[in-house]
Amino acid sequence: MVYLSFFFYIFYIFPEYDSTFIILILGAFLLCGLFSGAYFTLRINKTKGLKPAFLFSLIFFFGGLIFIGLIPGIISLFGFYFFGFGLFGAMALPNTAFGAVTDEDEVETNTRREAAIFGINTLITKPAQSLAGVFIAAILLLFQYQEPINGVQQPQSELTIFGLKLAMGIIPGLLILSSFFVFRMFPLHGKYLEEIKSKMYKMHNEKRKKLDELEVKK
Repeated sequence: MVYLSFFFYIFYIFPEYDSTFIILILGAFLLCGLFSGAYFTLRINKTKGLKPAFLFSLIFFFGGLIFIGLIPGIISLFGFYFFGFGLFGAMALPNTAFGAVTDEDEVETNTRREAAIFGINTLITKPAQSLAGVFIAAILLLFQYQEPINGVQQPQSELTIFGLKLAMGIIPGLLILSSFFVFRMFPLHGKYLEEIKSKMYKMHNEKRKKLDELEVKK
């Protein structure tokens, strides 16, 4: 949703500034946030575990989006620093969480099913991405977006600007906030996760021993 409304945000929220200037400032904040987020998120992930690191990222992700959506003027671009800070963890850590789920599933079922678990994720995310495009189109329609005429961009009303900020920052931010509360219930953390990994390693060692025995018999 954020990526789809990116073009509209640059060209219509800051009509008094050159678009190249806005892209450069936005990109600088975003890159600084990504590098900072990578450093701190990986450090928390190493010292405290996946769950605290992911929740930490979601807080900054949420804060950045709300900052972008609510703060007026060019100052709102600073929100892309917080957005980038949280974006790293939000993009990098879910696969680690799916890996932990796969480990627990293997311990319970004695079967490794990564393809099924990651496939379910794709089954959900791909339709959601398509719906995001429909949502952006609905926002443009409801908030009276004026299409370019003969390639010339038209001035937008305050209502349209509010709709674009809603689509770019506020609604995605609220969705991230809901994800934060949902992930707080993620059980694979701390001692329980250590127990799962210990049982999994024990199962793998037993399977290796059986495989070695079969190879010796051959």
